[in-house]
Amino acid sequence: MTKKKSAKRAFISSFMSFIMCFAMLAGTTFAWYTDSVTSSGNKIIAGTLDIELWKYEPDTSVDGRDTDGYVNISESGAPIFQSANLAQNSTATLWEPGKTQVAYLKIKNNGDLALKYSVAIDVRNIAKDLYKVMKYAIVPDATQAVGVSPWAGIPDTSVKSVVPGTNPTGFSDITMPKNAVHNFALVIHMDEEAGNEYMAGEVDFDLRVLATQETYEADSFGTDYDANAEYPPAPLLINTTASGNHDSAAQNAIVIEDVSAISTIPAETTVTTATITGGSASTGELSRTIETTPGDNSVTYDISYSYTTTTTSGTETTSTTEAVTAFSNIVVNNLNIGPNLANVTVTHSHTGSDPVPMTALASADTNAEGYYYDYVTGILTIKSMTYSDFIVSYTKKIDVSSVTVSGDATVEAGSTLALTATVLPANASYKDVAWTSSDAAVATVDANGVVTGVAVGSVTITATADGQSDTFNVTVVPGPVHVTNEAELMAALSEYNDVIIDNDFNITAGNIPLNGKTVYGNGKTLLITTQGVHGFIADNGGRIENLNIKLSRGRLTTAISSSALNSDLTLDNCGISMQAHFNGGRCLFLVCPMGSEGSLNISNCSFDSWIQYKGIKSASITDCQFIADSVYTASVPAAFEPDADSVIENCTFLNYGISLDDTIVPNPEFRIDFINCNGQSKALTAGNFLSTMALKAANNANAGANAIKAVSQVTVDGTHVAGTLTLD
Repeated sequence: MTKKKSAKRAFISSFMSFIMCFAMLAGTTFAWYTDSVTSSGNKIIAGTLDIELWKYEPDTSVDGRDTDGYVNISESGAPIFQSANLAQNSTATLWEPGKTQVAYLKIKNNGDLALKYSVAIDVRNIAKDLYKVMKYAIVPDATQAVGVSPWAGIPDTSVKSVVPGTNPTGFSDITMPKNAVHNFALVIHMDEEAGNEYMAGEVDFDLRVLATQETYEADSFGTDYDANAEYPPAPLLINTTASGNHDSAAQNAIVIEDVSAISTIPAETTVTTATITGGSASTGELSRTIETTPGDNSVTYDISYSYTTTTTSGTETTSTTEAVTAFSNIVVNNLNIGPNLANVTVTHSHTGSDPVPMTALASADTNAEGYYYDYVTGILTIKSMTYSDFIVSYTKKIDVSSVTVSGDATVEAGSTLALTATVLPANASYKDVAWTSSDAAVATVDANGVVTGVAVGSVTITATADGQSDTFNVTVVPGPVHVTNEAELMAALSEYNDVIIDNDFNITAGNIPLNGKTVYGNGKTLLITTQGVHGFIADNGGRIENLNIKLSRGRLTTAISSSALNSDLTLDNCGISMQAHFNGGRCLFLVCPMGSEGSLNISNCSFDSWIQYKGIKSASITDCQFIADSVYTASVPAAFEPDADSVIENCTFLNYGISLDDTIVPNPEFRIDFINCNGQSKALTAGNFLSTMALKAANNANAGANAIKAVSQVTVDGTHVAGTLTLD
């Protein structure tokens, strides 16, 4: 038997004082009258939780019997069925079908706090499946003075079948005020119909009583401050002996197994005993014994092996049994110590040595000496070549209360996205997350929550930690499609989000809707060969990366056009140019109704023809080159017309006209920011707005012909171009 105590130690507060100060303002002297009151000698004393298990002992010669004939077995852990004076309760009486044994017990609350308790039976050391024909019942309030009904008279609702491991008795969460005593009887019965196959069977059991705080005493807010009190962790106690044949030269592993533990000795393993070094070629019997000693937040499993050899000389047979001190290979021991323990560690006390911490293994399959504990199954795996005491320490498990999955909900087929699982509370004992996918044909997920899209469709990703889980729906959309000609490009942009161009080709029909999709150019070149057509129509925005576009025909031919930019358009690392210089070819022509919602974002691009945007929400142009030569005529006096709020940064203008027409300025907040830009020749041309600004800036010492050189702020008639415009 194991006695579980939990004591609340006393705390003493030196002083808890209330100081009452009264102040009076008198005239203009600001004098203060003071006084104080102190309540001293206050103490905080913690209560105690102390539960005991007593059994009825009719033998009057036994020390410690109380007036009712019960003895305290909390400390000794003495067997319940032991007294030789009880004919049917004696361990000397062998079981047979129909036999019933009764033990009269009582639980005492010796502490000064109310508690609740539960009674459980741990079943172990089962031989020949005897447990299958054993039943038990708990009879509340039963005493030896009154007795209990014969087995046939016990209600069926109270009868339970014995199963390996921990058996709940139904005697659970019983409230017990301080100083209270509860009597009950444990009744065990062997089924009358048990057959010969159960002869010489065996089953051991432990009776455990666990206690914790109860919602009984009150604080300033009521009695429920300890509503969440939990029972202490309690590893299963193992006291078993099992055996198997061993031959050091055998090719097959030896397995020693019972309900509490499974041990595997690898093939070709030799043993070392006091008289045998390096094993023996003779066949012998290998026995394993496990004995358990419980402690505070620890339990010691003494695992030992013995080796029995038999020799025959003439008609005389001699058996010799010796303790095994070492094996030549790692022996694997899987012990069922019970689930839901936390911070499990194992130390190994080799014979004659102090305990040494064992290595925590990554899994039960790791081929090395050490240990691994599976808190779900309750199996502790100990791998060692030497055997004696293994001390298992643990703490109470802190349960996970919730798991929340977050991340993007869309992934392309062939691409990945990372989901995040937030596990609460932060100090939960087991926060490792297991990820699963509802359909691996649509998307898979790895141990780190990385989802890989496999095929178009929807899938549910589940993250589970310590029995709590959350689900997250992911949609797999088509991945990039590769195209090699204009027709394929047109078709792909109507269906797929991402399009990859695999080779150079010509655009003849043109007017290809970008449809908000992304085109990856791979550095390839599209040549627009038909005059007057647009390469891409960008009304719904989109993105173009690493693509070269050339115009072989001039007037009204446009690489990218929009008459109503409704979503953002992004160009990155692109080059748009004329195959030969001529009038009227346009790289970018976005002339939209005022108030269009889309913005223009251009970076790392080069242009050598006309750029114009108007009516769009805003523009950001960074790290670009604008290069032209002999492009301008009287009808096209400028090749760059940024007619919307813009930030133009780190750009170079070479032989390039820049024009702003004040007639299109929508309001006084219209703003163009030139930041760290530079230019040469013809860079500043025409337009009343810019001409006036040029006059304002002409006072610079180096003023000359119209060229942007660098940047500060110049304000013109209530509107302004931000940055320094220095004329060269």
